[in-house]
Amino acid sequence: VGQAVVSLNPASQSVNVGDTFTITLRVDTAVDMDNIGTDVLFDGSKITYDHAVISSDISILDWTADVIDCLEPSLSCKNFYVASDFLNPSPLTGDANIITIYFIANVAGTNNFTYANNSANNTLFEDITSGWTPAAATINSAPTVTSSDATSITTTAATLNGIITSTGGANATQHGFAYGTDSNLSTVIATTTGGAFTGTGAYTSASARNISGLTCSTTYYLRPY
Repeated sequence: VGQAVVSLNPASQSVNVGDTFTITLRVDTAVDMDNIGTDVLFDGSKITYDHAVISSDISILDWTADVIDCLEPSLSCKNFYVASDFLNPSPLTGDANIITIYFIANVAGTNNFTYANNSANNTLFEDITSGWTPAAATINSAPTVTSSDATSITTTAATLNGIITSTGGANATQHGFAYGTDSNLSTVIATTTGGAFTGTGAYTSASARNISGLTCSTTYYLRPY
């Protein structure tokens, strides 16, 4: 009898509130598998299940997938079941991604993915799962940034002033301003870039703050990021 190790990948990840993120159900060292099923439990107060997509590793074998709510109504849980054609099976051997699951992050905190009723079976329908690796997602709150009045204003240039007031749990990979003459900034003239920024505080990068080529007697609007 073969064995398979079932896991959710990545084992850990960091996302922001409002992000759509994925985990992938995977098996390693499978031997003649023709169906895999598990309940994946999650914290419904922090994340929402969106949809799932069967992996190309499995679809090329003409496997199909089914996703249903778990039987226990008090749990935030989905049952994922993928299987080969019972009458004309195409067994899986080796390592494979099975199904990619999409979630939406709603509330900051840590979501731990756990499991129940886990099985990976061969054509004799014997339970041959030798292990399970869980996963977790750290959900960061949205970062916040503010701006103050521009300084060093000339007829064609100005210095913009922004402050990162909260990182949301991760340092900024980019910061700067978008600016233009449209009050809604649905169309911008340009976007400044100051690069990565560690922690909170006032913008200091000249490339993020200084703009030029402005038209005298024109009102400009700005949005920090």
